[in-house]
Amino acid sequence: MFAAPASITPKVFARIPDKFAFKGRTSIWVETQLHGAPTPNFLEGPSFDRAGNLYVTDIPWGRIFKITPTGEVSVAAEYDGEPNGLKFHKDGRGFIADHKNGIMVFDPSTNTFSSSGIGSMSVPRSGLVAAPLPGGRILVAGGISDGTDDSIGTYSRSAEIFAPIRCRALA
Repeated sequence: MFAAPASITPKVFARIPDKFAFKGRTSIWVETQLHGAPTPNFLEGPSFDRAGNLYVTDIPWGRIFKITPTGEVSVAAEYDGEPNGLKFHKDGRGFIADHKNGIMVFDPSTNTFSSSGIGSMSVPRSGLVAAPLPGGRILVAGGISDGTDDSIGTYSRSAEIFAPIRCRALA
């Protein structure tokens, strides 16, 4: 048998400041996922850039927070979307799995977003689930499809590997 791992005491490194909390505001995501419960922010998609900054997505409010190595928190960008996954490529671009818009690219040097110029998935979908894979590829599954695949109604039963670096989907 293996020895029990050493016990460590966790410490809070950073906290999203109250000035970034939305109070008395709602979104379609909040209404659907949390039945309208108060949601100052809802964080997912942690990913580090090459400079050691931690970025997290704020799904209901379409924001990307940047947390520096010293713990300073800022809003890197805000847009009309529901970002729920983020992975930085070695060239500095952040690839976002967005529940509302599909796969998007975030450029932290300009704090801008784009969905053009990255290719397209073989099955157009929103509300997808995505997971980063080795080599910069992204596993994309489910979501709401336009019906061009083997979907039931508008919900897709398919999955694919999206290769944004090569600007094409691998079926």
